[in-house]
Amino acid sequence: MLFIIMMIPKEIQRYMLPIDVSSKSANNELELAFANTKEGKWLRDNTHRAGFIIRYSKGKDSITGYAYEPWHIRYVGDIAESIYQEKLTLEEYMNLKNKELI
Repeated sequence: MLFIIMMIPKEIQRYMLPIDVSSKSANNELELAFANTKEGKWLRDNTHRAGFIIRYSKGKDSITGYAYEPWHIRYVGDIAESIYQEKLTLEEYMNLKNKELI
């Protein structure tokens, strides 16, 4: 038996693991400067390989409702690769998937 559970993005967030990441080079602070550190760049370029996304992308605050947070990652599983490659937010991805089901 197959069950399809449709959730709007605000609801789906409750079921996914969020993590805030910093580094010594960013003074262990959750600041925008983290994006320009070696660690921040690595995080941006590699999180999708482990099923994570940068949750609040640069320039997408009108979509997510949150300002850019380069330190805030969220586990989304296999869809992380698609979100990363297409440069989508979780909201944009979910909207596209919902349209495919209609």
